[in-house]
Amino acid sequence: MKKIIFIFTLLLSFNIFAKENSPEYVFIESISENVFSQLGSKEENTQEEIERIVNNNLADYIDYKYISLKVIGKNFKNHEKEDIIEFMQVMKPYVLDLFVNAFSFYDNHTILINPQTRSSGSMSTVYVMVKKSGEPDIDLIFKLRKDKESFKVYDIVAEGISMLSSKQSEFAPVIRKDGLKEATRIIKGKIQ
Repeated sequence: MKKIIFIFTLLLSFNIFAKENSPEYVFIESISENVFSQLGSKEENTQEEIERIVNNNLADYIDYKYISLKVIGKNFKNHEKEDIIEFMQVMKPYVLDLFVNAFSFYDNHTILINPQTRSSGSMSTVYVMVKKSGEPDIDLIFKLRKDKESFKVYDIVAEGISMLSSKQSEFAPVIRKDGLKEATRIIKGKIQ
């Protein structure tokens, strides 16, 4: 009986250890270290500096294609291929601008990554808490998609508000009423 309890305890400890070092956790930890180690206080960070940091350390890890197709919605087959490609091309700088704006509020906060991640197929969720003394904690959820051998971020949920869902809500009526070209035109206006 003692042997069975020992084996069960050993297996449970391996399971907990594996969760702490999940590939999703390591991915978010690596990106966080790269981005936040370069950001200083709010006063030190210029908009240009934040853009440089985001472009150099985060741009390659965002799933622009998936985000674009989710924003277009289930009727993407009703749109011309060229229009979809153009929409995807303008979504990349637009999404990067969203990240730059989000990081402009960073002010030497402490970033705590929960080692307990959730995965289902190619989709994963990583929970992060942003803390700063004297301020309320901010809960973030990074939603990841595994594409071949690497992870890419396709959504960030901050305090229950999904970036992807908000962009779907913003552009779905435009796409439905005025078409994908009009949504592309509006996004172009926002990034210039």
